[in-house]
Amino acid sequence: MIDLNNIVAKEGIGEGGNWKVYRCLLQDCSSVIVKESKGFVDMDIKGSIKKYQLIKALDIPTTSFLEVSSLDGKSVLVTEDLNSNNICFVSPNSVKTEKDELLACLRDNFIPCLSSERIDSKSEQYFYKNKIKEISNFPSFLQRVKEDINKAACNNISIAFDSYFFSIEKGKSCSVIDYKIADWDNIEECEDIDFKELLNVNIVEFQEAMFRFLELFVQEGEKRELYQSLISCLTP
Repeated sequence: MIDLNNIVAKEGIGEGGNWKVYRCLLQDCSSVIVKESKGFVDMDIKGSIKKYQLIKALDIPTTSFLEVSSLDGKSVLVTEDLNSNNICFVSPNSVKTEKDELLACLRDNFIPCLSSERIDSKSEQYFYKNKIKEISNFPSFLQRVKEDINKAACNNISIAFDSYFFSIEKGKSCSVIDYKIADWDNIEECEDIDFKELLNVNIVEFQEAMFRFLELFVQEGEKRELYQSLISCLTP
């Protein structure tokens, strides 16, 4: 088990409806991601561990480990820091644009107060400002994901769009894309849904994640062909 008593630095990197997320640097110079539940701690942690194990057992790409530890007297989840080297994993769901903030203000009847930093996560911020010029392996990547999605459906597992994190290497004019499942909240066992229906659900959810990724992080001139490949390869 990771000993969080050896933390030398702690940085908040995100907060959603269910978790506060931190990057923690340990004494051995390694780093881990720590997720602190904002709700029912035991239930949230047990649920995430179970769903992680389902994905891991199917050999679908995910973090190398997910375990329970203790931080400041609280039970927390600890997992791999995917962004500890030059390969950056990004989630389009972590991006807040000025448009998003304006719509939220209007919805809640607030006076718009747009932040100068449009993205909280450093990785998402980097690729939002440094758009991807080309993805060299997009067709083969989609074929691999299609096989994983089919595998999940065969085993009665649904994977929601916000489970996907996509990897890109910094500083490359021609990028290679990959992915991992790194958020387990909305992974579900669906025994009462038949295979074809569940496969369709998984395809639609992945397409939603991929559309958001392309829209936010890829240069305008490259998007059209990638959109077409996504639709033709993964038409339900």
